Amino acid sequence: MVGDGPVLELRITQGRLAARTVMTCTAMAVVCIGLASLLAASELPRVVSSGGSLVLGCVAAGLLLAVLVALPTLFGGDPALTADGIRMKVFAWDRTQTVIPWSAIERLWIARTGQFDYLYVLPREPERYRRGRGLLRAGLMSQMHSAQGSALHIHLPADGISQERVRVAVEQFSGGAVRVTAAPSS
Repeated sequence: MVGDGPVLELRITQGRLAARTVMTCTAMAVVCIGLASLLAASELPRVVSSGGSLVLGCVAAGLLLAVLVALPTLFGGDPALTADGIRMKVFAWDRTQTVIPWSAIERLWIARTGQFDYLYVLPREPERYRRGRGLLRAGLMSQMHSAQGSALHIHLPADGISQERVRVAVEQFSGGAVRVTAAPSS
């Protein structure tokens, strides 16, 4: 309870992960602008054959494309546990969030992958969230599913809410229908 009313959702703020993404995108954009400026101001286009300047132009364009692909990860809001289910981006490049109802969740667990902790979500119909929107998306999600047990996950920042708070919130919001269990054995 907060004040006189019930808690309507528990947002899992993305903390340093989102800041790192912003810094990476900004750095890549600065490099693109720098490369383009150097290319335009230098004698390189006249000295090097047109093939050489084309290569540098392609490098700058490639970095710019990487920035544009990474930008959608900054939008869509923080994931949250709500009375309706888990609100999250199904894929990092999605601009919007999807609510996965508690009744559609088969299993939840918290596990460490690399240096970070994640709340993994295994829906009863995982293919529902993998289909469409291109081959790359489906391939990456299938690869993550086979490596981690689920392609759907929420980063749990070390400076954010505790894992115990996440466990309690899942039980409260789902009415006890869903619990955070141990990670599946590999």
